[in-house]
Amino acid sequence: MEITILTGAQIKPYVNTVADFRMTHFKEFPYLYSATYEDEEHYLRGYVEEEQALLVLLQDNDNVVGILIGMPLSADSDVIRNEHVIFSEAGYDTNQFFYIGDNIIDPKYRGKEYFWKMLKLAEDQIIKWGYSQTCFFAIERDLNHPMRPNNYRDIASLYKRIGYNKTSLSITYEWPTYQLDGGVENMQNKLYFWVKSL
Repeated sequence: MEITILTGAQIKPYVNTVADFRMTHFKEFPYLYSATYEDEEHYLRGYVEEEQALLVLLQDNDNVVGILIGMPLSADSDVIRNEHVIFSEAGYDTNQFFYIGDNIIDPKYRGKEYFWKMLKLAEDQIIKWGYSQTCFFAIERDLNHPMRPNNYRDIASLYKRIGYNKTSLSITYEWPTYQLDGGVENMQNKLYFWVKSL
């Protein structure tokens, strides 16, 4: 197993890999996200064009089995749309925050401390760049959502264990969302912000 960190333009060769991860894993509960390569390429281009963007790869031999990707919250990018405005209006100094966009590990490799190691590597780099806070946002679905798997584990307890605190700040995004009947509909999805001091 190998964990590698890439920054800025170094991310470009892995755009399709990250797109595959997002399309494969975010279609599952709770995101239920239906995407196309065109959507993903447009979204991920923002990371490639940002000098202080980072991508952490978890690899089993040559196979990528985990990703963590992020960029400064104050970046001028389509990745960061209205998030920095919401933080600023709430009194946060957005220049101190680094945004963790996605962290996904193949289910077969979860529960083996790889996530902690990937996050630690990312945080070390974030501190070197001069940021003192990190943040991300996560969707919350109703406990009785009809597509919630019986074995689904709420990730809030994991976030708390690694030092993140949920805020009252939220943002709503519309995306093509899988339905119980297998169809897809554009729906508004609410996500809450979590923050951590480094």
